[in-house]
Amino acid sequence: GVIVAIETALLTEVNLPWYTSHLDYTFKNSMDVINDFVRTWTAEEDQHSNLLETYLLVTRNVNPTRLHELRRRVVESGWFPDFTNPLATMAYTSLQELATLVFYNNVAKIAGPHDKDLATLLRRLAKDEALHYAFYRDTVKAHLELDPNFIVYFENVIINFSMPGAVMPDFNERMKTIAIDANYGPLQYFDQVLDVIVNYWDIANLQPTSEDAKQSQANIMKYHGRLKRIKDRQLEKNKR
Repeated sequence: GVIVAIETALLTEVNLPWYTSHLDYTFKNSMDVINDFVRTWTAEEDQHSNLLETYLLVTRNVNPTRLHELRRRVVESGWFPDFTNPLATMAYTSLQELATLVFYNNVAKIAGPHDKDLATLLRRLAKDEALHYAFYRDTVKAHLELDPNFIVYFENVIINFSMPGAVMPDFNERMKTIAIDANYGPLQYFDQVLDVIVNYWDIANLQPTSEDAKQSQANIMKYHGRLKRIKDRQLEKNKR
């Protein structure tokens, strides 16, 4: 399960050219600080994929030929999000970076008893992701404080969020294995990602003035409530 998690993380990271292309296009005319951040982010994410691949190959935990074929297929598949608005992109990257941060830390807890070096590696990657997440998260927070009506741009991203790695072969089966064996699944996503974001942005207490924004706010909170009920039922089932 841990190796599946590491391979899945690698196959998510290797789509970096597509992610960078989207960010570069989206923020082309933005402030210099945004464009500087995107370039720094790209360099750091490139290091992540190199490190994960090196680990898998050096430890002989994967078949190199199979891994390289998977990598080629994933990059060929590309990544084409259904949003181009800069604020929607910021909301997406906030969720994606937090999910990645939680993923690395959670897998590290399982990996530690078997491979301390791997656990250290994953926690180091998580530190990078924490900084990335904080940048995007606080940018969104600042915009919502300026104008709560911006929530209209976040509804689709939050309700239909999926990791960019979803384009890889057997993604759903991989995630089932990771949920069972590597400490990251739907319960962790709700508790450590979605719930954290919704509370940090204080979506429930925003006071938008436009009807569209009010509806978006209501839809997000309805979605959040539905996932919370599912999580609570699952926890109760696990106790029984």
